[in-house]
Amino acid sequence: MTIVLPTTLLLVRHGHVTDNTPGAGARLCGWTDPPLSPLGLRPRWRAARREIGCGELDGWIVEDVRQHFPTLWAANTRQEDAGFRWPGSESYRALRRRVLRALRGIAGAHPGRRVLVVTHAGAITQVLGALAGTSPAPWEAFRAGNASITELRWHAGGGALVRFDGRGHLAGVAGDPEAPLPA
Repeated sequence: MTIVLPTTLLLVRHGHVTDNTPGAGARLCGWTDPPLSPLGLRPRWRAARREIGCGELDGWIVEDVRQHFPTLWAANTRQEDAGFRWPGSESYRALRRRVLRALRGIAGAHPGRRVLVVTHAGAITQVLGALAGTSPAPWEAFRAGNASITELRWHAGGGALVRFDGRGHLAGVAGDPEAPLPA
């Protein structure tokens, strides 16, 4: 009998990009790859996997999307429809399938090991939503902060959450708006 140890997956959300800052020209950045801001360059991590596709609106300034597509924006913010998609993009349901397939592949290739996966908030929200048994639509409850660490134990049947949105390693990073205050 072969015993397969669980894989520890450390999901790290990429560092800060200017396009993440509400009120400062934040954009829908699905497959658009904006550069890290000076703040985001402090922890030297780069994102390697794609966020949800925003289709024809990818790269648009969020405020412009709200003004030009108010019905679509409202549907997105209600977080009720797993089939929601931006024009020409993938749905939250499709994003979840894609992300889980990738994590299964990573864990399967590294049984019993610790693996660092630098990714996006959307990918993390979908993994945690799947583990919690929720629909792919309500993503905000599982949104991790920039440069945070979410730890999972992954085995053949799925995963278990160990730690969510850990930011203790950011303490003392000057100017980080999401860093915890030193004790």
